[in-house]
Amino acid sequence: MGIDFKEHFEKYEALVSTVDQVFAKVKQEYPKEVFCREKCSDCCYAMFDLTIIEAIYINHKFNEKFKGTEKSALIDDAAKTDRAIFKLKREAYKELKE
Repeated sequence: MGIDFKEHFEKYEALVSTVDQVFAKVKQEYPKEVFCREKCSDCCYAMFDLTIIEAIYINHKFNEKFKGTEKSALIDDAAKTDRAIFKLKREAYKELKE
């Protein structure tokens, strides 16, 4: 028996919608400062944390969308990326200490 997160997901989706609207307004009003474009991914190179609801939501959507070998392959790729990021962090920390 799993926990029903439907109510929390609805609130989260509403928040995301509001944030997207605010971001679109800022982007429209300040196009020189916010020059995002489709498939840009500049933000995606930043390291950031997730809130617990974001993590649960992403996990839920991931499990809805992916099954079998496709899911396994994605998890393997994510694990490799996580290890690579850990190594980068460790090296950056060593350089900082030196």
